[in-house]
Amino acid sequence: MKWRVEISGIEGNERLLRDVLDALKITIIEEQGSRFLTSEKFDSLKTAGEVRDEAKRIRRILDEAAVEDAAMRGTFTVGSSVLEERPGEPRRKHGFVDIIAGTLQIRGHAAVMAVGISVSLSEDDRRRIEEEQKERDYQRLRQRATLLVVSGYRDERVLQVRHLLRGDLTPNTMGHIAELIEADLGDAINELASGKQWSSFNGSINHPDAVGAQARHIVPRHQPPRKVMRLPDAQEFIRKVAARWMDRKAT
Repeated sequence: MKWRVEISGIEGNERLLRDVLDALKITIIEEQGSRFLTSEKFDSLKTAGEVRDEAKRIRRILDEAAVEDAAMRGTFTVGSSVLEERPGEPRRKHGFVDIIAGTLQIRGHAAVMAVGISVSLSEDDRRRIEEEQKERDYQRLRQRATLLVVSGYRDERVLQVRHLLRGDLTPNTMGHIAELIEADLGDAINELASGKQWSSFNGSINHPDAVGAQARHIVPRHQPPRKVMRLPDAQEFIRKVAARWMDRKAT
């Protein structure tokens, strides 16, 4: 059984959108003036509704990545039809009522490299150098976009962590981030940071002597850790750990 999900309204940077979807093993195909998403994941599903729900989940993950930043934009719409193909049978079209827009907007903090061009260069050389720089910038953006989308697609806890990271990193929020990561990795969480670092982090965010009145326990149950992390230090620690975890999920 093969499934195709109709899409329309692709706008913005279609190359980026296609490259990110390709990392998820999702392909945009064109047939008789229409565009469809195809995927091995779709073909493992049983009903048209499940297939369309999966397409909507992909769109939602792209939307979540869009919130991170948006220097480049690609948009598609999940259409109202899912096509089903079975060997030896006519193609079936399943219709749905709602039409939902999906957006990929990744704001790349792509470093722009100043390229000094000698006045002796020909116009063709100048154009070539500019195009090469644009391509390098695009590849950095593509890599960042792929990391955000692939990690979120593989584990929805990544979306929760990214949402928390965008908010106010209070001790309670940081504790939630650590819990989500530990729920995934278990004891392997020590591969992201040493046991001593985790002990210092957890002891600090729980203790008012370390992070003030925002501490998770206003009445301390233990002495503060020997090596205290002040609030900015704890915030930097959890950001770095979360980044390592998301890299791990994507690769």
